[in-house]
Amino acid sequence: MRLLLMLLAVTVMADTTFYSDEDLKEWNDYKVRYGKQYPLPAEDEYHLNIFLHHKDMIDRHNAKYARGEVSYKMGYNQFSDMKEEQCLRLNGFKSSLFQKTSNDDMKFQQ
Repeated sequence: MRLLLMLLAVTVMADTTFYSDEDLKEWNDYKVRYGKQYPLPAEDEYHLNIFLHHKDMIDRHNAKYARGEVSYKMGYNQFSDMKEEQCLRLNGFKSSLFQKTSNDDMKFQQ
């Protein structure tokens, strides 16, 4: 019984994701700015993870901008907590016409 409880505790701890205070502050600021509300903790965490993925992508791109490697900066918008497929569906996008490439770009299929 003791072993079972220890295994359960380890499983719960391994499944817990820890976020920095800075990440959580940026996430909460983002939600306020764009009027985002996620009543379920699991839904909030789902969108937080997408937001943090985009944050990393934006930070890496803007570092290239600072070094003069690209000509524009990136930033957040109302879609920064949504997956690409979710954003595309908002506009009635037909994904069957496109294929995903290895570098996360979309390529038109003719």
